[in-house]
Amino acid sequence: MLFHCVTLHSLGESGVPIPVDLGMNVQLMDQAYQAQSLRMERDIKQAEGLLQNYCDAAAKQGLQVEFDSKIDGDPGHCICEYSQNWGADLIVLGRRGRTGLAEAFLGSVSNYVVHHASCSVFVIQEVKE
Repeated sequence: MLFHCVTLHSLGESGVPIPVDLGMNVQLMDQAYQAQSLRMERDIKQAEGLLQNYCDAAAKQGLQVEFDSKIDGDPGHCICEYSQNWGADLIVLGRRGRTGLAEAFLGSVSNYVVHHASCSVFVIQEVKE
C-alpha cells in the first residue's frame, strides 16, 4: 500500500491574501475559498499521479500495489492511524534531515511516526545534492 497525506499546511491557508483592513468581505472570502479548493484539487491530483506512477513501476516488477491519499492537518498522526487501520507490518518513509530549530519549529513527520507507529518503521534519509 502506498499512502500520501496531503497536509493542510502544504496546501496553504488560503489561495488569496486578504488585507486586514478589508475585514470579512464576503466576495473576497469566496475567492479565497475557491482558490484554496482549486489548489487542494491540484495537489491531490499531483499526489495521486505520483502514487500511480509508483504503482505502475511496482507492477512492472511483479508486485501488486494499491495507493490512497488523505487530506489531514497532521501527517504523522494520519500515517500512524492509516497504517494501524490497514494492518501494516512495516512503514517506509523518507526524511528530509531537518535538525535543530528547523525540526523544532517545522516538526518531523518521520520522528513522530518512529515514536508512535504500531509497527516497524524504516526511514530513508533524503540524499542532498
